[in-house]
This record gives sequence, structure tokens and C-alpha cells, in this order.
Amino acid sequence: MFGCDLRVVEQNTVLFFPEIDMSNPVPWGLTPLLAKDVGMPLAKELVLLGCEMTPQRGFDVGLINRVCDGWKNTVNEAELMAYTIAAKKKLGVTLAVTQFRSLETEHSSGNVLRYEADWMLSAGTKSKL
Repeated sequence: MFGCDLRVVEQNTVLFFPEIDMSNPVPWGLTPLLAKDVGMPLAKELVLLGCEMTPQRGFDVGLINRVCDGWKNTVNEAELMAYTIAAKKKLGVTLAVTQFRSLETEHSSGNVLRYEADWMLSAGTKSKL
């Protein structure tokens, strides 16, 4: 879930990383994504303590986009978001997502550390526009 562009969860979902208690590392790709989304201190807390995070806290720190009441509302919200994006022009969505992924941020506050200047070139090579 933490590798997703948009995240929708039910209000009684439990978010946590159990890997620490199983002596397994969190999958490598997720560790930097988590740190990028919530900042290094909170990412370390979540991974090293294996503590649970409520959906509301996830929303408050910018990790979750929507918290819904009940499974049906969660599915409906996720489908609404998906259909809204699918109705957009493919080129615009591809370029926007690629541009977001080319940014390296210090924290979920949006402080940009590095911007990949060739993001349009990488968008054109990764997807048939």
C-alpha cells in the first residue's frame, strides 16, 4: 500500500510494519518511499517499533488520502478516484505522475531537494503516450 500514488482505507484499518518482529527487513523499495512520504523520524518509528498507526493519524501525517466509513464506502471512494483519473487524457496523467516521481522531497511538507530536469524524457521512454 505504501508504494501507491493514492491511498484509501477503511476507518478501522490497522496500519503497521510487522517485519521487525519476524526478523525480516521491510521490502527495500518501501523504506525510502515511507521516509519520503512521512519523514525520516516517523518512518523509523513505524519500522523499528512495529507500532500501529490509526487511519486518522495516517491521514494527519499525509500518508493516507481518504479514510472512509465502512468497506462499501471505501471501495466506492477508491473506484471514484480511479474512474476520475481514467477519464483524464492518458498523456496528462502519465506526465503528472512521472513529474511527481521525479521529485525528491525532504518531508511530506513538500520541500523539494532535487528535481529531475529530464522528467519529460523519462515519461516518454517509460510509457507509450
